[in-house]
Amino acid sequence: MKYSPVESWSLRLQMLQALKRDRFKPGANGKYAYAQGPVNSFAIFSLYSNLKLDNHSGLSLGVDNLFNKDYYTVTSQWNARNENYIKGNGVRLNLQYTYDF
Repeated sequence: MKYSPVESWSLRLQMLQALKRDRFKPGANGKYAYAQGPVNSFAIFSLYSNLKLDNHSGLSLGVDNLFNKDYYTVTSQWNARNENYIKGNGVRLNLQYTYDF
């Protein structure tokens, strides 16, 4: 969803959602085949803002995982290997100033 309160300023709210998947059975050894592990659902929100300061410069702010959701990435879940079971990033900020010559 994108919103511009004034012409020089824009805000964008973004959602990334993964749905639950548990359709494969583990093999005889009790392990899942590659890419067949179960996936738990999650949703994360990110907020981005851009402000045009003048004809040459701008300021941007990004906040990924706005609510600091604790989750495992989809890839780490369906990979079904302990050594690749990695959590997703927590809140991450990005501040950028740009100047065009």
